[in-house]
Amino acid sequence: MAYESASVTVGVAAPAGPRRPVNADLFYGAVSLLVVLLVFVGFAPTFYLRSLFNGPPVPPLNVIHGLLATAWIVIVPIQAFLIRTRRKTLHRYLGWTNVGLAAAIVSLTPVVMMRFIPRSLAAFGQAAQVPIAQIFISDLIALPVFAGMLTAAIRNRHRPVAHRRWIIYASLMLATPAPGRAGFMLGVGLTGIAVIPAFVIACAIFDRRTLGALHPSTKVALVATIGHALVPLVLSAFDPVVQLVLSFA
Repeated sequence: MAYESASVTVGVAAPAGPRRPVNADLFYGAVSLLVVLLVFVGFAPTFYLRSLFNGPPVPPLNVIHGLLATAWIVIVPIQAFLIRTRRKTLHRYLGWTNVGLAAAIVSLTPVVMMRFIPRSLAAFGQAAQVPIAQIFISDLIALPVFAGMLTAAIRNRHRPVAHRRWIIYASLMLATPAPGRAGFMLGVGLTGIAVIPAFVIACAIFDRRTLGALHPSTKVALVATIGHALVPLVLSAFDPVVQLVLSFA
């Protein structure tokens, strides 16, 4: 089992007093399970439990994309369990499997995004132009951030303290469409996506508790997730931006 304390992290300032070790694998395993739950709840009405909610039909490409993203998200807590039980070989195998899944997700996402606009306009009409633009911009930002964080996780795969954080933050970015779309169904709009920075804030508190300071990856994640939550709202306030997005239809 992995424990973190200020004494085991290079490059992060250590507090003067001793700290009780905290099981990092348990914490990040719990966070990854919550991300799985978040994705399930967010996409239940339109994907996982679509028939129960009388949701609209899902195109085959979206089904493939959804299954790939689901597999990626589900593998993360499995990975945490494998490390906790010291099954490092299987952990390594699943890790590279997730890299392959990520490559497929990144390749398919632009196509899914481009098809999202005409499908949404047909389903919800011109009155939904701003929400459609917000979702599109949100997904457009999340994709390269996800890819960058996963790349950082791969580069730090032999540094557990950094690796587990980058993986969690990558999974949060991949999960952003779930609370975003759930927010619109609940009537709060894209502000539903604020749950993603809230996750990172919880991780920042964990950093302070275990490391005595924020890990560099957590600082990046705070900026990325807060910016990701705000930028679509700001840009969609300008009609030329909304019309530019809709022109991709």
